[in-house]
Amino acid sequence: MTAEQAQEWTQRGAFDDYIDENVFVDDSKFLSNMKIRGKGLYAARDFRKNEYIQEYLGKMITDQEAERKTKNTNYMFDVKGKRGILFVLDGAQKRYSSAARYVNAANKLSQQNSYFKQVGDRIMLRALKRIPKYNEIIGWYGPDTHRVIKQH
Repeated sequence: MTAEQAQEWTQRGAFDDYIDENVFVDDSKFLSNMKIRGKGLYAARDFRKNEYIQEYLGKMITDQEAERKTKNTNYMFDVKGKRGILFVLDGAQKRYSSAARYVNAANKLSQQNSYFKQVGDRIMLRALKRIPKYNEIIGWYGPDTHRVIKQH
């Protein structure tokens, strides 16, 4: 992929206000229950099990750039290929990201109602189970989940 293609791909679908017919961002009730202040992603409509919610967008950076990064490391997703990491999506900068960056990490699997899945070279947010309108969308980030929670 050329630098020009990467820049064009980075801009694909990013939006500034994080409000659309599917989701909106507001103060997180989930985090406030743990005495943490922060934002969360909410369903603006009902989602069926396995339904697509939103694509995770971010600036495309190399794995080496991601390893050197010391701030806002909670907003990164590895995009993997057959031979390892192809690139990292860094959603820390609002102008490159989507509202999916506001999916908070569940403390345990039973709290999870969504999941991220790589489809080709994209990271997609999907409903793990039915998510009623106005409910906060909570995900599981795998083995790094507890580290992510502690960094809030």
